[in-house]
Parts: sequence; structure tokens; C-alpha cells
Amino acid sequence: MMVKITVGNNAIGIYGYNINNNTGSIKAGDNGVAIYTQGDGTVNLNANSKITVGKDQAVGVYAVGANQHINVNAGSSMTIGDNSFGVVNLGAGNTVASNTANPVTLGTDAVYVYQNDNKGTVINHTPLTSAGDRNYGLYGNGSMYNDGVIDFSNGIGSVGMYATTGGTATNLTGGIIKVGDSDTNRKEYGVGMATGYYDDNPLSPTYRQVSNQGTIINQGTIEVSKPDTIGMYAVGSGSKAINYGNINLMGSKTVGMYIDRGAVGENWGTIQTTASGLTSAKGVYVANGGYIKNYGVINIAASDSQSAGIWTDNADHAEENANGINPVTLTSQTGTSTPRMKVATASDMKEMGGIVVKVPPKAAVPTVADAQGNIIPIYKLDTDVVVPQPAEVIIKITIRSYTDKSFSKRLLYEFSIIFRNLKYRNVCRYFRS
Repeated sequence: MMVKITVGNNAIGIYGYNINNNTGSIKAGDNGVAIYTQGDGTVNLNANSKITVGKDQAVGVYAVGANQHINVNAGSSMTIGDNSFGVVNLGAGNTVASNTANPVTLGTDAVYVYQNDNKGTVINHTPLTSAGDRNYGLYGNGSMYNDGVIDFSNGIGSVGMYATTGGTATNLTGGIIKVGDSDTNRKEYGVGMATGYYDDNPLSPTYRQVSNQGTIINQGTIEVSKPDTIGMYAVGSGSKAINYGNINLMGSKTVGMYIDRGAVGENWGTIQTTASGLTSAKGVYVANGGYIKNYGVINIAASDSQSAGIWTDNADHAEENANGINPVTLTSQTGTSTPRMKVATASDMKEMGGIVVKVPPKAAVPTVADAQGNIIPIYKLDTDVVVPQPAEVIIKITIRSYTDKSFSKRLLYEFSIIFRNLKYRNVCRYFRS
């Protein structure tokens, strides 16, 4: 029997610890949360389960516990609204594993997995696609791994994987990231993998400062086909980009690796053009104190003056033919680059200058409030007794303006009685729309 839970805006569908959503459907409105979990519980989204969330910071699964396991299992599906999140991990040592083969499509300003857990782990096998602009596939600190296809070739300014605050993002051998369009006027760039954020806003208190620095590693394939787009981008002295796999430049005015403002880049793999007749193709772009060591192969089949294997503003910061032991294969490698490195003039460097990867807003802890904006605590429900379950729970309630401040608490108590009578395990602690 399929259980269906539908809640409105600013609402929580299920609030609990150990949660198994088997064939159930959970739908939360704008700024709502389908599943909120804490403690050390496990969340399983099993085959045929469906989660749908609205726009404006809505979240599919919100985890705040410790050593939790959030499993998006095979056969489950998730639909995410604009400016919202699929999974948010704000816990300690949690693991998020997305194994469903059902594609998840992001609209605009959406993030599939957001992690602010420096001991956390994200493993993604799920195909991700973009229907709009400025989306992120996997975003956060801790350890993040992608072994699926992130196809953001549709849309502007999207980033496949973004490592922040000491985190490491790795595109594994089976991972494929397809980069979409850029809008240079709005400084919104399509990027496969990125780390670091340089603040170029003169009015900002952090003007000309770099934050959100981490490490990005590509062991798989990154496809870069649109003008002014980038395979891997790292900015700041605390940022590092390492390529062991393949970065394929499939269009003109593309860059394989962009290393900026003290960041360090290493190429052990292959950066190459995969189409003929390209212009302004750069294997590696190094600027403002960035540093690149090429132990692999850079092959840019373009002969125009704006193309190069390595394009830099300082020859001392680029090792075109570096030699070393590959940390993965443990074999000796010496880099090759075609065409030869170009040390560019200041005017030449302006062509791709000023890259800024915009950072999505941090997920806020979900709360519920009364009509006056007063935060209402989420009270516990005793749902430990296993009893028959209702087929469907649909809550549609509007909280109007009441001067009696005790009204909301009384309403919560009435809800607890209702749900005890329904006797549904791990139903929500509070709904509001």
C-alpha cells in the first residue's frame, strides 16, 4: 500500500530518526522539508518512493545528526524546485549515498547534494541534468565523490562539483561531467569542477579576499564545449586542482584547467581538443600567482595565436615538462604540451580574466513560525508503536493572525493527538502551509 503525505509551504513532512520510505510519496511545498532527520538514524529512500519539494530553499532530506546514513536507493525518485536542495547534510560524520538510476533534473539555482560536514561523505551515482541556470550537482566540504553523469550542458553558469572549506571533490573514473554555457556579462561561468571564491565586489567587506578553498580531483571525464567555459577551476593559495583523467575541449574559447590567485594545479592525465577547426583553446590557463605542473599530456590541435597548451602570465609558475611519480599508478611520468607554452601580455590575459564562481546560499536550519513570525519549536511525537498505517495523510492548514500567543502551542498539541490516533510511524512533528 502506498502512503502519501502532502504538506504545504514552510512545512515538514516526516520528522524522525530511522526512516524507511518504501513506496511512499512525500510532497512538501515552498521552503518546506520532506524528511528531517537527526540523531544517529538511517534514512532509506527505497524503490518506488517519491519525494517532491517546492521552490525557495525547500529540501528533500535534511540531516543534522551524527554518523547518519542517507541512502537514495535504486528505483527512488526526487523532484526539486527552483532555488532548492535535494539532500542537505549539516551533521557530523554523516554519509550520503545516491544510487538511484532515475535522473534528477535541477531547474534554476538548485543543488542536488549540499554538505556542511567536514567529516561527511557524499557518493553520487545518480544522473543529474539541468533544465535552467546556476545549478550545482554536489556542493560542500568533507569528501564528495561522483561516479555518475552530471549533464549540465543545458543552462548557464552551472557547476558540476564544488569543493569548499577544506573539502575534497573527486570525479571518479566512471564519472562524466558535461559543462554548459557561460554568461560573461553576468560573470556566470559553466564549470565542470570548482573550488575557491574570489570576491570582486568593491562594496563587499571581503573585497579581493578568497574563501571556500578546497581540492578538486578529476579521475573521469570532463567535456567542455561552449565558449568561455572551463573544465576545472581553482582560485586561492589554499585551493588545488588535480587532473588524472580526461578533459576534452570540444569547442572554441574553452579552457581545460583555470588556475588563479595562488592556486596550484597538476595535470597527470590528458587535456585535449576533440574537434577540428577550434580557436582560442587553452589546455591550462594560469594567472595572478597560480602555479601549474604538467606531468601528463596536453594536446591542443589549434594553431591560432590565442591557443596554447599552457597560457600563463609568468613562465616561472608553469612547469611544462614536469617529471614525477604518478600517485595513482606509481609510474614515472614526464609532461608534454602542444603547442608550446605561451607567456601572455597583460592585454592577452584580459580575454579570460575575472572569473568568479558564485556561491549558493547556505542552507538554513528549517523552522516553523506563527502568523506574527514567532519561531515555534518542533515537539516530539510518540510514534514507536507499530500499528496499521493510513493510506494517505494530506495536511492543508493556514495559520491566520491570532493575538493569543498560546494558540500555536495548543494547535501543536491537537496535531499530536491527531497523529497518535492515526498511529503512523515517524509522521511529521509539525505541518504548516
